[in-house]
Amino acid sequence: MEAQKENFNHKHAKSSWMSASDDFTLIREFAEVGAREGSIDSIMKEGKYGQFLAVAGEPPQGMSDFRSCITLVYAIYNGIELYLKAYEYAAYPERAPKAPPKFCDLLARYQEAPWKKDDCAAFIDRYTGKDAPELLQRFLKASGLSVEELLVMRRQINNANFFSLLESYKPLLYSPEEGKEFFAALEREVTPLMEDSQAKYKDIDDDGVPGDVVAALAQE
Repeated sequence: MEAQKENFNHKHAKSSWMSASDDFTLIREFAEVGAREGSIDSIMKEGKYGQFLAVAGEPPQGMSDFRSCITLVYAIYNGIELYLKAYEYAAYPERAPKAPPKFCDLLARYQEAPWKKDDCAAFIDRYTGKDAPELLQRFLKASGLSVEELLVMRRQINNANFFSLLESYKPLLYSPEEGKEFFAALEREVTPLMEDSQAKYKDIDDDGVPGDVVAALAQE
């Protein structure tokens, strides 16, 4: 069915922005530790993350817990994808959403849209383009994965190479100086996207009625 009630799409936009804000908040928490420590080797041992180790078990002595790295890299791109899908829902509130299934197609549609004019767009452009942080570029190159493939692998957990990717995460675990620079930038750059996601989902009430900010995104 092509036609949809406007509130239906805005409810989906609200939930997508809420989920994106969760990812971006997690990223900022990870990055805060990384900027201080130079890696995210110790994040699971601090504060509220301690419970994770109580359930999952300590990593072998002398080894870092690379599970936090997998979570971080996935959260960056999953958060961006959810953010872009929220825009798709909000931009076309009176019809069934047409969000492309592929990350690259969704990204291209966002980049072509007239509302791409802020720090949020700058973050998305940087972390998905040729100027992405060199550390992330090395990981993707070493893993042989595109962003699309990374998202699918993490969601389905059926890729035979999943655990062999540990080597690719080493810069996130063992590079103190490069790590501090990467995480400090990530913490700074993800904050506007986190705040924007929160502001936009709060601009849509629980019945799916948008406020002025979100309503202004609608396209003809």
